[in-house]
Amino acid sequence: MLWKSNMDNALVTIFIPVYNAEKYVHAAIKSILEQSFTDFELLIINDGSTDNSLKIIESFDDPRIRIISNEVNIGIGRARALAVEEAKGKYLALLDADDIAYPDRIQKQVDFMELNPSIAASSGFADVIDENSVRTNTTIKVPVGRNLPSLLLFEYVFVNPASIYVLDAVRKAGSYNDQLCEDYDLLVRISRNHKIANIAVPLIQYRVHKDGISKKKLSQMYEQAALILEKQLHFLKIYPNRKEFELYRSLMVGQKLIDSATLEEYMNILLTLLKHNDELGTYEKTQFKSVISQKWQDLIKHFQPKNGFFLLFKSPLFSAKDTSFKTFRKQFKNLFK
Repeated sequence: MLWKSNMDNALVTIFIPVYNAEKYVHAAIKSILEQSFTDFELLIINDGSTDNSLKIIESFDDPRIRIISNEVNIGIGRARALAVEEAKGKYLALLDADDIAYPDRIQKQVDFMELNPSIAASSGFADVIDENSVRTNTTIKVPVGRNLPSLLLFEYVFVNPASIYVLDAVRKAGSYNDQLCEDYDLLVRISRNHKIANIAVPLIQYRVHKDGISKKKLSQMYEQAALILEKQLHFLKIYPNRKEFELYRSLMVGQKLIDSATLEEYMNILLTLLKHNDELGTYEKTQFKSVISQKWQDLIKHFQPKNGFFLLFKSPLFSAKDTSFKTFRKQFKNLFK
């Protein structure tokens, strides 16, 4: 079933995918309809829900809403790809059915994107709420600055339901695929040809609840993220053997360093990354060096070698501008232990 809105010329398409979200979808939709920015269409894809989600969606009477209702669940990746096909705005903004957008979220993001036309995708911070919409003491803070493309080698740098994209850039990058971590994969592809950014303000309330991501699905997502890492290594013309790849993988955010691995092995991995990028210029060299230098500092802190001071500062991985005084002082003190 397809409902057409009267917002054919809206600047922004806001997309909410819905699957069995009857507990929270009303609040999500309401938060969009109450945005201070009004030049948008709200595209809702009901992805085969078997609860009362569709009934709740249809209870809203607003010409800005357009509903696509799938008879069967096609999955989040295909639902997002369908939204990319159907969207009419210059920008595509995302929100999950269990999250809540702050009233000025879209206005802030449109202002930012319009002022920075070279940026094709951006996101921001998110305040965490529980299943009863009560604020916790946690704010998800994504990295900001120009190093984001390089950081993508090790982590997904957006809060996905707080993200906004230039729709044309999404389409030219090939849209979403039908795999887990489809948002991570898309952002990597976009970042190869466009700038990406984050703004350091909370844009949404991100809900954490018992119906969220299971341990099994989280494990599957880590496996898929590893495949995305492998693609990025190939983009650098790095083709590691199994042992080497596990070292690369363990450097990703959310993973643990390998207990049996040595600091020298990790150093060689980082040196390989630096060497290949210096030769190919895949990532902006100064930004990439900054990210690698930070990884090197993290490894020194983890292994705490007796000669850490000299390893840290004499290594080609060292970057003075990316080393804090606290790190310098700590490693210097270790000399006398």
